[in-house]
Amino acid sequence: MTSTESIHSSVLNYRKENGRQYHGYKDGNWDSNETLDLQHHMFLLTFGAKLFTAPIPKDQQLHRVLDVGTGTGIWAMDFGEDLLPTHCFANRYTADEYPQTQVIGVDLSPTQPSYVPPNLKFEIDDIEEPWTFTTRNLNPGGWIEAADICVPHRSDDGTLPLNSTTYKWGALCIESAQNLGRPIDSAKVVWKWPTNRWPKDREMKELGMWYHENVTRNLYGLSVAHFTRGLGWSLAELELFLVDIRKEISDTKIHTWVPMQISLQRTR
Repeated sequence: MTSTESIHSSVLNYRKENGRQYHGYKDGNWDSNETLDLQHHMFLLTFGAKLFTAPIPKDQQLHRVLDVGTGTGIWAMDFGEDLLPTHCFANRYTADEYPQTQVIGVDLSPTQPSYVPPNLKFEIDDIEEPWTFTTRNLNPGGWIEAADICVPHRSDDGTLPLNSTTYKWGALCIESAQNLGRPIDSAKVVWKWPTNRWPKDREMKELGMWYHENVTRNLYGLSVAHFTRGLGWSLAELELFLVDIRKEISDTKIHTWVPMQISLQRTR
């Protein structure tokens, strides 16, 4: 890794736009901390309380873990405290589970807690810059794991038609990302996240409950930059559009889900 230094005061000078707060460093979108922690809970539900899906034996010693886009640092803290030292680069609650591993969480904003496990530290950096973390820090046999959801939403039984507002929202987000120079790559669908409590399965119903809570809290935040910057919409147009989306994703008669994808890669 390159050398580190204390953060400059300019990093703390967040910019505000349309009621949202953006990073002072490399100016980007700063998601609500509460919704980031909700997403962490959803990943734990999806993975059966596991912090990652890579097939790493429980008794294998891990030296360093990097959490890219660490947000509140919740995953990194979970990972590192249970293991205490080897070196971990953090994304969410890893420092607790592996206290012998050194965990490092990287993000654009210093929104993480000050008091953390001794094997955990946070750094400010932009991973969209030319990235050398992988080749310079990943040992042979090391794993890279990335997780994210993929729009547009969909349904298996046709209850979410292509002309629905919810489907249009996802398609417009992709169009905006392309306009802003941030294309979205497609990937293999691994898990389905229901958008509310419509599934009959108890675990999927709970997952849908938390997804609904997460997305309804943060729908404006997820949309405002895409639609105002990338598509040129007014705030009034966006607010009216979001009213219909909230209705659709709350309707248990519409069996909507969003793909949650995992990408795994191992060095040789």
